[in-house]
Amino acid sequence: EFKYAKGLDFALDRLAGGGSSALAALADFGEPFGLLPSGSAVVFVDNHDTQREALKDPQQLTYKSGPLYVLAVAFMLAHPYGYPQLMSSYRFTSYDEGPPATPVHGPSGELACGTDAPWVCEHRFAPIANMVAWRRTAGDTPLTGFLSDLAGEGVFFCRGATACIALNRAASSEWRLEVELPLLVGSYCNIAVSSNPLDCPEVVVVARGKSTMLIVPPTGIVAIHLGAPAHVVDKAGLLASPVASVAAVEAPAREPSPSRAASVRAEWLVGADG
Repeated sequence: EFKYAKGLDFALDRLAGGGSSALAALADFGEPFGLLPSGSAVVFVDNHDTQREALKDPQQLTYKSGPLYVLAVAFMLAHPYGYPQLMSSYRFTSYDEGPPATPVHGPSGELACGTDAPWVCEHRFAPIANMVAWRRTAGDTPLTGFLSDLAGEGVFFCRGATACIALNRAASSEWRLEVELPLLVGSYCNIAVSSNPLDCPEVVVVARGKSTMLIVPPTGIVAIHLGAPAHVVDKAGLLASPVASVAAVEAPAREPSPSRAASVRAEWLVGADG
């Protein structure tokens, strides 16, 4: 579905025309926008047919778009519409440039991927790679609790009580979002940074009946799911159980719904240039 990328790029890239209402409309992104039925749609942010268009069309997001591209791919993987396709490519500077002579995999198994390497390997970017497991955890659960902030720079939504994500497209302002999360009580890794349960630089704590403050960095993501708990070491140096078992904790009193967005408090911290 080629129109998917055009619509998503427009919504996320303010320079391409996406205004404050564009992100809010993403709650229903898909068939209501004239796209194919979800079960028939292969969706992507860019592919080998469209990637080179970025050289002449600023609305086309690619790896050259930096963090905004990662945001777009993360949204695609989090949103239930369509079957997502990830891009894995090499660096290029001209429209007809061919692949590099250096293979992706070296003779000893080394990878020619990364900032200074000829291959980009977008599928290996931590936020993108970890969002694949996020989507698998979410499964077929519907989109719930969708909200966009009043400034039109961020969106938040969950997939039932299995996974939640917040995305901030503002280039210089972090988004502080206070929301009651529907996941089981416990500690979760922000998988946009790391999904390693023993090494989570950013941990999101879910407490029953209490709101959680999510701090989403500029052009950044906070994403958690039941499959990525954070193991917390207590003062005695012992490994604490990160997520209470289903038997030990009562189920949430109600399923999250879009109406719960009204109970959310959000604020912006603007950088020196914003």
